[in-house]
Amino acid sequence: MLQDYSSMEIAIYIAIILAAICVIHLVFLARRDPFSTIAWLIGIIFVPFVGLVFYLFFGIGVRTNMDRMIRKRCAQTRRL
Repeated sequence: MLQDYSSMEIAIYIAIILAAICVIHLVFLARRDPFSTIAWLIGIIFVPFVGLVFYLFFGIGVRTNMDRMIRKRCAQTRRL
């Protein structure tokens, strides 16, 4: 079955699946203001490859989540 598809079609299918996962993460799991959510959705939907790469590198906010976890741990150790 995989032999029927070219490598470009497989790459496109993988990109579509990643874009869908990012959209689900953006809409349901990310806590951000609505304007930012709509802006990321427009970027991911209308320019899928570029928007997807930008969202993976800049939009997920790994640094902010790490900072939040560090602050939470510091607050817990101060209480002890």
